[in-house]
Amino acid sequence: MTNAFRIFIFILPFSLDAQLKAEAVFVPKNCWGQRLPCAVQNESVNPLPLQLSGMRIHLDSKAIVKSTANNEANIARGTLFAKHEGEFKWHTPFGDIFCNACEVLFQREEKSIEIHSLKGEISVVRKGDDGRYNLPPGFSVRLSMVASDGRADLDFPQATPLRPIAKVWARIYQGSPEEFRNEFKEYVTSWKSAVEAASSMHRQEVDRRLASAEDEKQREHNLRQIRQREDMKLRQLFREKNNLE
Repeated sequence: MTNAFRIFIFILPFSLDAQLKAEAVFVPKNCWGQRLPCAVQNESVNPLPLQLSGMRIHLDSKAIVKSTANNEANIARGTLFAKHEGEFKWHTPFGDIFCNACEVLFQREEKSIEIHSLKGEISVVRKGDDGRYNLPPGFSVRLSMVASDGRADLDFPQATPLRPIAKVWARIYQGSPEEFRNEFKEYVTSWKSAVEAASSMHRQEVDRRLASAEDEKQREHNLRQIRQREDMKLRQLFREKNNLE
């Protein structure tokens, strides 16, 4: 092996590391895993993998996150995949997302965030509301701007649209195509259960609304009958007072 080749092999890892750092902006510089808070923006067109103890995330191009405390971070912009071995808390202006041994996809826009549960325990707490809303694997929900009543808008959870989310997940996945296929097949099992549950909830909601409509229809019918009886009494009283009978 020539000396020039040995030097090339020695320098190559440092060149790759420098290239990775150039593709990400850290504020403060090189703070990830070293100090808090730490903001990161992915400046590359390729996904940016980041790791901390018990945590792995993949940032899509232009995505921004900021670690604020141990096991806590802000989602400022963009799409990202997150995997947590333990408990973790994600912050947004619209509310917080709690993960426990979970995998999740986030799509953060200026006025909303879409949360796609892939695996594990995920719950959402919206601004202005102390209640926790569970989001089982295979379900998605949209959390958006705070309304006039002081509460953020939280849509009704829906079964995740499979094809669009598969494309997003595959784009930022850090692994081989075979590994992704295997993981995606496992997810589809949860997704099918979510579809069945969503269909059941939809049927229950339709049944409830139909029952409510029937109740309202019956109430209006009863009210008409009462009014008719009252009208008959008034007409009878009018005739009696005016000696019409």
